[in-house]
Amino acid sequence: MKKQTFDKNYCSFFLGCEGEKIQEIVIIAPCWRPETVGIEQYELIANNDCLIWDCKLNDTPFTYIVTGVGACKCLDVITSLKYTKCKKLLFLGSAGAITKKYKIGDIVFPKAVICAEGASRFLEEEMCSDTYGKLFKVSPTLWENLTRQAPLDKRIHIYSDTIGISVESIASQFKHIDEFLDLGAECIDMEASAFLASSQYINCECAICFCISDNSSNNEPLMELSEEQTIFRKQIRKDIVPKILELFIN
Repeated sequence: MKKQTFDKNYCSFFLGCEGEKIQEIVIIAPCWRPETVGIEQYELIANNDCLIWDCKLNDTPFTYIVTGVGACKCLDVITSLKYTKCKKLLFLGSAGAITKKYKIGDIVFPKAVICAEGASRFLEEEMCSDTYGKLFKVSPTLWENLTRQAPLDKRIHIYSDTIGISVESIASQFKHIDEFLDLGAECIDMEASAFLASSQYINCECAICFCISDNSSNNEPLMELSEEQTIFRKQIRKDIVPKILELFIN
């Protein structure tokens, strides 16, 4: 069989738009659409497996991509950006806390994320290389700039000295929480380690911003949150994330 490679043509096919339309600054989100994080200037330019908007904030252009949920979708989108002018990436998403100090709505800039998903091993030279437990770090300069200048808000805490972990399954994660804690993780999501692995694979600077959506250690699982807690978290997201985007973009 003829060996095929993921080239510029595959990139355009997967993204649903020409690579030339992607800006140097890219925001990645599994679910949050631009209007839910306070972005007012946006135009949809691709409606494929992922959604892509051309956006502006304070006259600075950037690209906003909703990948869909899961490590594989996130990784495929970001590796496709290899054939664009993308230079730096910010991941925006929810994370569940697994230690008691985090409250609903808190903002977290993790300094690294542990891999407990399978997508990232496809970036290894050999498929037999198991990436479980591998620590992927954010770009230190971006992390330092975000954490040093992060907007303060009396309603929440902002954390930066945090390690996350990314998993494949929501339903099956709970029986492994003690293992994740033993690895040093304090919050959990489904895409961030693949985001970091693929960002580094295409040589782009990268950082992460989580909003804490639930905390199983405080008996606040996502499916049992009150309407008031959900409204509060969404309001924090809309109030705080635009200020974080300003820091990142400018």
